[in-house]
Amino acid sequence: MKRHLALSALLVLAGCNEAASDAQPTPIASANPADCAKVTLDIPPERFAQGRENFAVGSTARTRLDENFTIAIAQACDEGLMARQPLIDPRSKEKNTLFLANAPEANIASIYFNEGATWMEGPFVDGEGHVQVPGPDAIKEAIYCHTIGATEQEQETTGRCLPD
Repeated sequence: MKRHLALSALLVLAGCNEAASDAQPTPIASANPADCAKVTLDIPPERFAQGRENFAVGSTARTRLDENFTIAIAQACDEGLMARQPLIDPRSKEKNTLFLANAPEANIASIYFNEGATWMEGPFVDGEGHVQVPGPDAIKEAIYCHTIGATEQEQETTGRCLPD
């Protein structure tokens, strides 16, 4: 009986909101997106020079990107995509920031760790200066590819998770 009560107490404590804690949020599979790690987007100038002004905070493109990212991360959380691997690499200096890098020639957005940070690279502004805001499905696919990955068969037959 004591073990049952102790286990119940642990489960209740595990469900408590981590926001009041100093601990880093842990990505979990959850039906409540608020329980997943909070992630913000940042656009450093050294990896996003051309068209960067189109994604300034408050711009139409940035507002759409933030909205689409919020939808995608909530869906990814609901589906448990970050249960095995967090979106932000644990080695990242900024534990809750996903940095954006423009890759005008890329075919899809991809997420990876490099230079002490976790990056989402994609064709946000193409070579001709056209602004391209990825939709929630494209962002969720990038999250899937980063946290789960495609099988070899998927990669061979469909090219899933294979950025150019």
